[in-house]
Amino acid sequence: MDGFNLISIIPLFILNEQAAIVYYSPIINRLASILSRIGGFFSFLSRVFVFLFGATKLAPWGFLQTYVFSYLCTEYQRKLLRKLKNKYEPIPFIDGRTKNVTLEEHVQNIENMLKEYFLDTYFLNLLVKDNNKINDKADNKV
Repeated sequence: MDGFNLISIIPLFILNEQAAIVYYSPIINRLASILSRIGGFFSFLSRVFVFLFGATKLAPWGFLQTYVFSYLCTEYQRKLLRKLKNKYEPIPFIDGRTKNVTLEEHVQNIENMLKEYFLDTYFLNLLVKDNNKINDKADNKV
């Protein structure tokens, strides 16, 4: 009679006087082999990803960012440096404070550079417009 055989699934523990011998069924052995191969493959892929792109916020630069992209982008870096030299004199954060530039001009250069290259001020402008509308409505009611 072919039916469910509990002995073929559960490992058998047989104790001798000499040593403990463990017999595993082929189903469990096959399943463990498949799971270990999947885990090894995932571990390999994660190591390749960490090598290429970096691991964490503390070490975000991998091989591609430090070596490959830096060589590919040297012309763009030169163009950006020329543009910054022409547009902002002195260049904020690089040249430091100079005697002939006032603090107000220096701060304005920093604000302009941040607005142009780093910050999207569209949302901030919407907030200012909404705030002005609310203030105008409040002034009209009074």
